[in-house]
Amino acid sequence: MWGLLFRKASTRTRTSFEVAARRLGGDSIYLAANELQLSRGEPVKDTARILGGILTGLLQRVFAHNTVVQLAKYSKRCRLSTPLSDLEHPPRSYPISFTIQEVKGKLKGLKFAYVGDGNNVCNSLLLGGALEGMRIGRSMSTGLRAERDGPGEAEKNFPDHGR
Repeated sequence: MWGLLFRKASTRTRTSFEVAARRLGGDSIYLAANELQLSRGEPVKDTARILGGILTGLLQRVFAHNTVVQLAKYSKRCRLSTPLSDLEHPPRSYPISFTIQEVKGKLKGLKFAYVGDGNNVCNSLLLGGALEGMRIGRSMSTGLRAERDGPGEAEKNFPDHGR
């Protein structure tokens, strides 16, 4: 059983993940943040311990990436998936990568240029591209720089990436 913890509402994300779970023979339970003890001041680590002991997995759509870090630290038994935080937004980067793969037939070795705001989508593209062995360049406005160094993080945390 997967829990869908949404501190930030989304029609598309909730619907797509609930439908995907059912189509794959699984099940999920929607956990609206305003219905949990989190909304009354319970620390994230306490919620993580409880949910981690009950659920198989926890999909989290949150505002602060620190929430993701705490959930990962304290929900030890349960798998985690994060479709959105202020640091990352992987579901927005997947279709871009899939399109490049479809058109070019590969990702490894390709040059990828990102031009735009240094936001959570940019961070996900930088890290995902680096993990797939792409060479990445970026250009963004001053004050809107990416918070992540995709190639550097990929090398540090995933030394065999893109190989």
